[in-house]
Amino acid sequence: MQGSSLDKSIISRYITTIVVIAFLISAFSIVFATLSPFKFNFPYPLNQFNLNLDFSVSSVEDCFRNIILFIPFSFTLSLLFLNRNHKKRRLFLSIFVSSFLFSLAVEILQLFLPQRTPTLIDIISNSLGGYIGCLLFKKAGSRTLDCIRHFSRAMLGFISKKRNIIILMISYCFFVLSLTTHLNFLVSLNGWDSNFPLVIGNELTGDRPWDGYIKELYIFNRELSAEEIEDLIKSDGKSLVFPPSLLVAVDFRDSTDYKYAIPNLPPLTWFDENKISSIDQANGVSLDGDHWLKSAAAVTPLIDEMRKSSQLSIITNISTKNLVQEGPARIVSISKSPFSRNITLGQKGSDLIVRTRTPFTRGNAARPSIVFPDIFVDTNSHYLAYTYNSKQAKLYVDDSRSVDTVVFNFAAKFFWSLNDLPHFPVFTPNFIYPESSFLSSLNIIFYITFALPILILSLCFLYAA
Repeated sequence: MQGSSLDKSIISRYITTIVVIAFLISAFSIVFATLSPFKFNFPYPLNQFNLNLDFSVSSVEDCFRNIILFIPFSFTLSLLFLNRNHKKRRLFLSIFVSSFLFSLAVEILQLFLPQRTPTLIDIISNSLGGYIGCLLFKKAGSRTLDCIRHFSRAMLGFISKKRNIIILMISYCFFVLSLTTHLNFLVSLNGWDSNFPLVIGNELTGDRPWDGYIKELYIFNRELSAEEIEDLIKSDGKSLVFPPSLLVAVDFRDSTDYKYAIPNLPPLTWFDENKISSIDQANGVSLDGDHWLKSAAAVTPLIDEMRKSSQLSIITNISTKNLVQEGPARIVSISKSPFSRNITLGQKGSDLIVRTRTPFTRGNAARPSIVFPDIFVDTNSHYLAYTYNSKQAKLYVDDSRSVDTVVFNFAAKFFWSLNDLPHFPVFTPNFIYPESSFLSSLNIIFYITFALPILILSLCFLYAA
């Protein structure tokens, strides 16, 4: 790279690299936005194509997002073909057909995803996005490629000096450190609202009832270890010395004196105070649409403790009466409405749905929800222990050895951070599942990707003037 003139072949390779990276990013964005959480059910399809043209508000929003997704895809693909001297007469048709086939492939794969519904309007909007990308390329493709060429020449000239490479290395390390700090902040609990009550068996509004029994409830302001959870379960909540992190301990089987471990928490009261609860030594108290518990006021001291630690553990001993409840039906919730919460544990069919308020999930905490599948498969009593910290969420069922884990790795937090992009929240999946092999693989790719610039800059430093 020494001298004032740069080899044209080096610039050409540099341009190709930039365009290929841009194309791969656009293609991967489409795959992630349309196929996550990648829980395919091969070889048996779960859905059918919806051939109806739905023009509701939500459908129009999805249509707009699909169009936006495919514009960068077709535009960068056009740049790639143009840079490789593809014949311009066939370029337009080739890009449009590629967009259509890619969209069709995505919709076919959605047949095997329970959370996705392939529709005709998706294919139309995706193809329209590809068409718009082609039009943009026709208007500005050559100029864009010229801009990339000028940028490449300037960048290659800049990194031909060792001093500039050192500056780039320091700047990049500072960027990675800042990004890591920001991503860790995204999963903290410091945004919890202190004005929410504790509700058991419903929402405060009374429209998300859960039909079941609850025996015990324990809430801690830190993540308990598997050994601590096992000790609590084996002792059945009795004759056990609890750690200082215990905030709430309620045994619903033999008392109406609900004990708290921190002072000034308002007592739990029945929604229908005229209905006297019968204490069942075997099942605990019965909860349903007319019979549920709520704290008399906001549990502010409890919430403040959670905000300080950004960790929690909720352990409860419950049994469902109905295996097909929807909503999800609220079991334990610190919330004021179906759309505003700090945390909710609910039942949806056989799945346990957990919604936790963080800076990236915002007030509703439903995007994304954590899904622990096949938890409610019978009406027997089970201990459920949910733990959370900034790195992972775990669910223990009955036995501390039976555990599902959702890891908040670098890749997951990075994509969740993209949800802050205005009017373009397509990168955040609606649901995340335990032990996601896709996210684990993606995390390795991300670490390699973030390490590559340092490796490239190091090699440039060796050959720089």
